[in-house]
Amino acid sequence: MADDNLINEESSKETNKDVITAKINSVKKSIESQIKSLTIKARINKYGAVAVQSCIIVCSVITPILIGWTPKDDMLNNYALICSAVTAGGTMIYNFFSYRDLWVEYKISRNEFITLLAELEYLQSSGPENIDEKKVDALFQKYIQIRNEIGKNYRRIRSDKDIPNPNPKSDTAIDSSTKQSIDPSTKQSN
Repeated sequence: MADDNLINEESSKETNKDVITAKINSVKKSIESQIKSLTIKARINKYGAVAVQSCIIVCSVITPILIGWTPKDDMLNNYALICSAVTAGGTMIYNFFSYRDLWVEYKISRNEFITLLAELEYLQSSGPENIDEKKVDALFQKYIQIRNEIGKNYRRIRSDKDIPNPNPKSDTAIDSSTKQSIDPSTKQSN
């Protein structure tokens, strides 16, 4: 009977070790996939930001130069108008696609995943038999939390660009006189 208990205990340890190893591999694969994806997205947004901003700068500089020249024909004025239109269009594209904001956000998120991967690899270095399953689950919860933050930040960045705020003042920056006119219960007695 003691031998059966010992065999069952060792079998249970092996099963637990296999479960922990599978969880570690799953989390590691997910993290590495996110790092690769965010690296590509950050690079695309970085190149987009540089390309559009360069176009805006070049066209902004060329426009007044072309207007300043007074040639015999109006061809340079036409080029100036084209450059001016490209500048306006480039600015709209840059603002709409939020290249810089997304580039920065992707880099920050990628760095968080790199840190999480380092934590996982450090935990893994102690061997599957020495790892508490709760620690692996906690790292997975961090992974989920980072993913949720990426989604929230993406929605925030896109909604800030898609829906212009007609009142640039913050809603929380209401002075006391405005608050009193809105809510009569906040009036101070003299």
